[in-house]
Amino acid sequence: PCGDFIERAQAAAAAPGGEADEPTIMVGAVEVALDDPRLNERTRDALKRGRYEFKEREIARRLLQPGDRVVELGAGMGVVSLTIAKALGDEAVLSFEAKPVILELARENVARNASTMVIRQAIASPRVLAEETPFIEVFALKSFEASSTRQTSPSQKPIMVPAMPLEDV
Repeated sequence: PCGDFIERAQAAAAAPGGEADEPTIMVGAVEVALDDPRLNERTRDALKRGRYEFKEREIARRLLQPGDRVVELGAGMGVVSLTIAKALGDEAVLSFEAKPVILELARENVARNASTMVIRQAIASPRVLAEETPFIEVFALKSFEASSTRQTSPSQKPIMVPAMPLEDV
């Protein structure tokens, strides 16, 4: 079924007035690029099977109600944030992502879905910690989306990410 959708999306994009930049896939109500070189094979497979962040999307769908506001720490590709924004409105969601490459992909997905939802590159922390340490070292892990404030391998290079007081969110 996903292959059919990808072919239809490519055909529609190739129609007059459209451009076939890259195949996309729907993850619930959210459209994302499928063949983006920043995605690893495991993530691509989860997207194709409809399993990418499935539990998180289901929890959001079942529990959130109109008027709720959500802060997501670790937006990844933005799929959960966009799922919530489609249900509650763009202004009801504020997401954070530490890794620049993933942040760029998430923002592209926000644009692809005609959303105005905000994703910030920052780590949300209590004010006392954010004022004491305005930048926090983050280390990218092997997993596409994962990162940690602890270095688990000497080959990992630190990414300096601004700290933002949770109280200001």
